Amino acid sequence: AMILGALTALVSAVLGTALGVVAAKIACRQVTTLDAPTDIRFSWIVGLVVVSTLAALIAAWVPARAAGRTNLLQALRGQVSARVVKRRLPTIGVIAVAAGTLCLFFATQRGGDGSSMSEEGQTALAYIGVPLFFGGAVLAVPYVLMVTGKLAGHLPLTPR
Repeated sequence: AMILGALTALVSAVLGTALGVVAAKIACRQVTTLDAPTDIRFSWIVGLVVVSTLAALIAAWVPARAAGRTNLLQALRGQVSARVVKRRLPTIGVIAVAAGTLCLFFATQRGGDGSSMSEEGQTALAYIGVPLFFGGAVLAVPYVLMVTGKLAGHLPLTPR
């Protein structure tokens, strides 16, 4: 998961940058009042890859930790039941997703008079927001899956 996450981070940063440049060029042609600079910095791409790789590490660590505590022989015999997910971690996850969303929102905002926070401040907010958002999602997903699984048990086979 860590290797796939790092490769995905690299490919998505490069493709996202390329698609962003193309979209900016198209938008500039469509709207004459729009001025979209194509200032691409290598350090930004490296920073995105590093933050995305850290998010992949967090996403890989949680299931690996649970799998490391599972007794393999008991699992093969079917003696291991699904653990009950406590509400504390999903609650922390939802709070982290909300905080990450706010950080990313404010990192992309400009003031009404065209001013915005400093470029370093926007970058710092983005670097804080991405791991908060994805780490929080990783913490919240097991609870969502558990609730969905419980509800699916009452449905006929096809919707399950």
